[in-house]
Amino acid sequence: MRAVLTGAALVGAGITLCGCGPAKATDPPATPKPPPTPPTPVELAWSNHWGAFVAGANQIDDATMKAALDQIMIDYDNESMVAVFNDECIGGYPEKRTGYTEFKTEIDIRGFFSDLFTQLGSADNLDKVGPIDSGKPEGAPVVLSGDDNSCQQDDRYCSKKGNVFLTWSTKDLTGVNEILWATDSFSWQHKEGVAKVWKQNIVATEPGKVATCPDPAESSYSCAAEIYRSHLCVNWMNYWDAFSAGADAADEAALEAALTKIMLVYLSSDYTEASIVQVFDTRTQAYSTFSTAVAIKGMFKQLFLDMQKENGAGGETGLGVKLLEVDLKYNGVFLVWESLSHPKATETFVFNRNLGQIIRQNIVVQTKAPAEVKVQV
Repeated sequence: MRAVLTGAALVGAGITLCGCGPAKATDPPATPKPPPTPPTPVELAWSNHWGAFVAGANQIDDATMKAALDQIMIDYDNESMVAVFNDECIGGYPEKRTGYTEFKTEIDIRGFFSDLFTQLGSADNLDKVGPIDSGKPEGAPVVLSGDDNSCQQDDRYCSKKGNVFLTWSTKDLTGVNEILWATDSFSWQHKEGVAKVWKQNIVATEPGKVATCPDPAESSYSCAAEIYRSHLCVNWMNYWDAFSAGADAADEAALEAALTKIMLVYLSSDYTEASIVQVFDTRTQAYSTFSTAVAIKGMFKQLFLDMQKENGAGGETGLGVKLLEVDLKYNGVFLVWESLSHPKATETFVFNRNLGQIIRQNIVVQTKAPAEVKVQV
């Protein structure tokens, strides 16, 4: 009661000072504000993750490093996996994965963050955190909670569509410490009401580390064998066939056929009205999101037309794959590609477990700069 009276006194003082006078008896009562919505498990986990990331970058001694690592590892468990690719390395799909590393245990993931925090040196060296409003110092990652009623709460493998899309770079760092751009895509599991990172895909542009690009064994493409033709594999193979056809479409009819194919598979739409595709261009720092089948189809049409504008002498787009990881365990695809129109491109796909529909797709590209116009005078 005391708190209520104190608040009322303050309100009354405000009315007197502004000269508004007392409220009329005929005025309707003020509508009470609804209580704030409590944060979702993904929002809570992300808040912890980013706080730990900044603290780790700012670590000044062993104690603060340990505290930051302890905090960030709250978001990971023995089913988490972090996959990292330096897109300055050659990749080499399907024969090689040069530049690619997987961290599959909690010890390895902790070691990865320890090395990254040491590399950053200070949170002041973080720059252009986005992808939304990436010019602002505080940045704006996209956090999609994904909570809905379509899954049983205790089914941790049922996709709840939780996803975090983060882009960033460094400043004032050189050599092996410089990161020109980094892309992080997080998918999550819910375990007893707590969100844990399930799969984290990272693509970093680190030219200073080219001399030490890791060279792991050849990828085992899990969709290659007939026995593994899951819904995910069927949809993925449909997607890539259609993508390649659209990039090389010679006329309007071929383009429309590719667009139809990329949106449809055997039993269901490759993309549903629940799908969200996000695109960020590191050159222009422009962010776009597409969340309906019509918008997604339009996005692909424009992409294919842009790729065709840069066709080489033989009509080819220069489309090539540097890395392709199709992982049935994590319901996802990790793709890095390049073309004449897009010197760098990376995509993370998250598929619905039951139907193999693409429900989340995060794309980061570096588009080719327009040719300089030279006017002769």
